[in-house]
Amino acid sequence: MVALRLVPPDSLERRLADADIDGATAYTITVRGYTLWHDRGFAHVGRRTGASFRNESSPTIRLDVAHGGFCEAATCTPEDPGLTYIRTEHSHGYVVRRGQVDVRVMALAEADRTLLRQAALSARPATDAELLRGLPPWTPDDAGARFHRWLHSF
Repeated sequence: MVALRLVPPDSLERRLADADIDGATAYTITVRGYTLWHDRGFAHVGRRTGASFRNESSPTIRLDVAHGGFCEAATCTPEDPGLTYIRTEHSHGYVVRRGQVDVRVMALAEADRTLLRQAALSARPATDAELLRGLPPWTPDDAGARFHRWLHSF
């Protein structure tokens, strides 16, 4: 008798697809004392990919990546080529251009502006290892739910 075993496709590509994230728009930042908030990890919200970074004693920093549109509901002030200060009623931060995408780094108004500028300038594409740590784990239930959605799409 031959036994077949289902091996979960826990590859980066599968987990990105399950989270509806384009790996090319998953960015991270390097700021002393801040780490990726694993409870939230990388997420797809609307047309944007984002992540949250936290520090025990400072406001959470939110990073979002999109193809423009960050200054539509905010006050934006260009500071340097490719770097814009952005302010809303309750938060502020920076938008930095990285290739074909804009990376926005925001925090509550009490966050240090210099820290947010440093965070924005440090923005870079997440490595495969960072993505795997920040994406939700694959579970067999996900495959069943995807199959069910596919069946009901006809």
